[in-house]
Amino acid sequence: MGVPPHDLTSDTYTLFTPGNAHSAKICRDFVQRTLETLGLGHLGDTAALCTSELVTNVHQHT
Repeated sequence: MGVPPHDLTSDTYTLFTPGNAHSAKICRDFVQRTLETLGLGHLGDTAALCTSELVTNVHQHT
């Protein structure tokens, strides 16, 4: 693997969103922008999909 792993222990990000249907997009955009800032933009699409699924499930089941 050509890219050294990012030190995940040094960065913490928190995002509070409303409990409505807009939360998935807010979280998805946040994850993509954060990854781009960290130089990990190539992971954005996959991470955004996972984030969207997770947030949508939380919204539907709570």
